[in-house]
Amino acid sequence: MTLSSNTHNQCFSLVPTLGAAFKQGLENNENQQILSSEESLEEVNNTISISPNPSTGSFIVSSNLNTLKNVEVYDVSGRLLSSTQNQNDEKQIKVENLQLKAGVYWVKSTNTKGETTINKLLITN
Repeated sequence: MTLSSNTHNQCFSLVPTLGAAFKQGLENNENQQILSSEESLEEVNNTISISPNPSTGSFIVSSNLNTLKNVEVYDVSGRLLSSTQNQNDEKQIKVENLQLKAGVYWVKSTNTKGETTINKLLITN
């Protein structure tokens, strides 16, 4: 995967570097948003927040624009560690009691429009 980020290193766009058929499938998927410009990255960065960050394993992911559908936590190798669904149709999801080692993790949040963002999460012990 190729990872691009804005100047604040807070929000990322993951663009798979796989075959042409996979890329074509992403381009045809109306629910998938792939960010390609610095302006778009800054706009998304302003709409999604994680607090507290750094965290010890419990945190809240919030959006100031759209209702969140789910939040997934990945390690730096891309392995899914946790998935939390929004049960109340709200603009925030609370993730609690993750037993993670200190380090850097990625939090993928998807809103009800199908738009996805990736934010960096620091875990401290």
